[in-house]
Amino acid sequence: ADALVVTVPFAAGTEQYAKLDAAISDCTRRIPVITTNTDTYHNSAAYLYVGSSNYDMGQRCGRAVLGESLDAVIGRIAEPKGVIDADGDGTIEEFEKNRHFWVYWAAEELE
Repeated sequence: ADALVVTVPFAAGTEQYAKLDAAISDCTRRIPVITTNTDTYHNSAAYLYVGSSNYDMGQRCGRAVLGESLDAVIGRIAEPKGVIDADGDGTIEEFEKNRHFWVYWAAEELE
């Protein structure tokens, strides 16, 4: 084979994960190995990863839920800059909306 494309559907620390990781490491000595689908598997010998970044997708979903422009969330338009008193000291700090957002819950909702 010229290359191997694989996904690792097992949780880290399981016997299945360890066996598949060992097999992938063995293959990387002979051919390029491309991992796909899950960004939770990490093997420094893998040639590359193809797939989505679940962390980034979560950030984008949060921004959409909080009312940010969907065009900005998906990157169709430039991210707007905004201002906020982030630390509550009465001064306004600039921030990029794609880097910071806060979610506040009422204490009674946490119970």
